[in-house]
Formats: sequence, structure tokens, C-alpha cells
Amino acid sequence: MEQKPQENEHHEHERPVLSIDLAASVGNEQAVISYAWSILADEEKERLRQDVQALSTPGAVTSSEDTLAVVNTYVELVDVSNTHPKYGIERCITAAVDRLNERIDTLPDTLPVHVDGIYPEYGDPEYRPERYLGIILNEADRVEKSIEQSDEVTRESLTNYRTMLLDCIAAFHRLGYV
Repeated sequence: MEQKPQENEHHEHERPVLSIDLAASVGNEQAVISYAWSILADEEKERLRQDVQALSTPGAVTSSEDTLAVVNTYVELVDVSNTHPKYGIERCITAAVDRLNERIDTLPDTLPVHVDGIYPEYGDPEYRPERYLGIILNEADRVEKSIEQSDEVTRESLTNYRTMLLDCIAAFHRLGYV
């Protein structure tokens, strides 16, 4: 399974997504920094500037991977070219689905869950990410209807499950899947 995204060290809110073709940016980390800069709030811009400046102190030996890692702490770096699989779209999707499945494991075993253990398959048209998103959307609709018809105890678990599904859907939307 792919590695989960690195947690943001600097702030607790979601990082903005920066979808970029890193193949076109090879050797031009300044462009990546500039794109990240353009989508950050002022306070975050200053922190990014300081962290990038620390990379370029005299005597420091840094690589483009070091720069990308710093940028990724401020934005969710998504490499649409998949030149850097560590930041590739497949990794981001897999991480969102991993989070959903981990959270589903916390639900009562008696709760009907229809998407646990299902993952998108990138080479299979039947289970590509767009199709997976449709499955999750349908499950969220089913859960919404079930909430209305459930008792109080089950309603709480279903509401939690709906939140889990909506969080996964939001992750897909942030990555450009609608």
C-alpha cells in the first residue's frame, strides 16, 4: 500500500492542494515554491519563506526532494505527471481511501457498511477513481436515508459513518474529481 501523506507540521487545518506537473518543474524548484506561495495565506507565506531560506544557508547541501518536502508541509503537493510518485495523485487517492477504511474499522460491526476494503484500481475502468467516487457518493446517499429511518443509537453511528464518507468525498473533490 502507498505511504500516507505526511502530516503538516505547521498548522492543523487542511493544506491547500497544489496540483502541478513536476516533470515540467524538474530543476526549477523556485517555480514550485512560487506556485505554493501564490495559494498560501500571508502568515503561511512567511513561514514558507523562512523554511526555504533555511534550505539555502551557506554550506547547506539540499536536493530538489528537500525543497519539495518543505513545500509539501504547507500545501498538499500533487504531481499530476507522477514523476515523483511520493506526491502522485494515486498516492493521494489511496491515502484518502486508507483513512476512510481505518475510520470504518471503528464503527460497530452491526452497522451495514458497503464500501469497506474497496479501493480504486487505476488500470481497471470499472474501478477507476471516478467510479470509486460514484460508489462513495451512492453509499453516502444510502446512509443519509438510513439515518432518517433509524433509532437513536444507530443514528449516531450512521451519522459518524456519513461524516467519514463525506470526508473521503471532499478529499476526492480537492484533488479535482467531481
